[in-house]
Amino acid sequence: MLYRPLGQTGLTVSMLGMGTWPLGGGVSIDNQAYGYGDLGEQDAEVAVAAARVGGVTLFDTADFYGLGRSEEVLGRALAGDKNAIIVTKAGYDTDGRAPPKQQFDKTYLVSALEQSLSRLQRDVVDIFMLHTIPDTPEKWDQAKAALLEITRQGLAHHTGVSVAHRMDVGCELVEDDTVAVIEMYFNPLNASFQDALSTKCRDLGIGVLAASPFCRGLLTPDFDPHRVYGDDDVRRGWANNRDKFDADLVERSDVAKRAADAGLDIAAFSLSQIWNDQTVSSVIPGMRNERHVADNLARAAAFEAEVMGAIDS
Repeated sequence: MLYRPLGQTGLTVSMLGMGTWPLGGGVSIDNQAYGYGDLGEQDAEVAVAAARVGGVTLFDTADFYGLGRSEEVLGRALAGDKNAIIVTKAGYDTDGRAPPKQQFDKTYLVSALEQSLSRLQRDVVDIFMLHTIPDTPEKWDQAKAALLEITRQGLAHHTGVSVAHRMDVGCELVEDDTVAVIEMYFNPLNASFQDALSTKCRDLGIGVLAASPFCRGLLTPDFDPHRVYGDDDVRRGWANNRDKFDADLVERSDVAKRAADAGLDIAAFSLSQIWNDQTVSSVIPGMRNERHVADNLARAAAFEAEVMGAIDS
């Protein structure tokens, strides 16, 4: 496993991290799916243990994943493991209605993190992030006050924000002193990070986590465009936007061809494209079982061998 510095946080993280949204299992809110289907807790913990044995040090979660279940899995699987680095997020108020509302009130976010810490079995989390971008200046002022209070109370060593696909807003937010780390979507179908935001993060020393490298499974070898997803699986929504899905399938075919030309499976090709951007500290594909972990560890090992071979030459 190769390791990279996480911006100027002083942390060093595995270049392959573990996204744990799938470990939260199937979740439906107001008849809308917000999970990845049912998953046994023992299977989830075995996947986390396999990742640690393979050298993964960074685990990304959120209070929204399984409505706390993902954090509980990590809490049990990583109990007493001081070398595991945990990122958690909050900012979605899940009051039983969909879609979830943004909530950045200082009291709310501090309380949300305290509950996350209880589930994670930790006194402090390495990185706490806003799970969503505040959509008004007033909400950002609230969020910033909350992040400063969280740092003041010692509940998180570092704070940041998940910008998803909004690279333009990310360029503005990384200039704020409360943002030491960002998380954004980065894959061959969404590579806009490599425009202005990548340069800005490098210049400012911001730690970067690349989420959704497989585009929710679209860029994996075993993806089946005809698969029917359960009512508790967020990917069921693909059927509700067929035009977008069909356009993504066309782009996927192009990526698959480029991957084949490079002698890689489509997932390894996607990861390699991201790892080749030295601004990215860690890539965090979602993994829900031991096979997913083993496949991604093998891709990381192949990339490492290629890098080491180039250094040797």
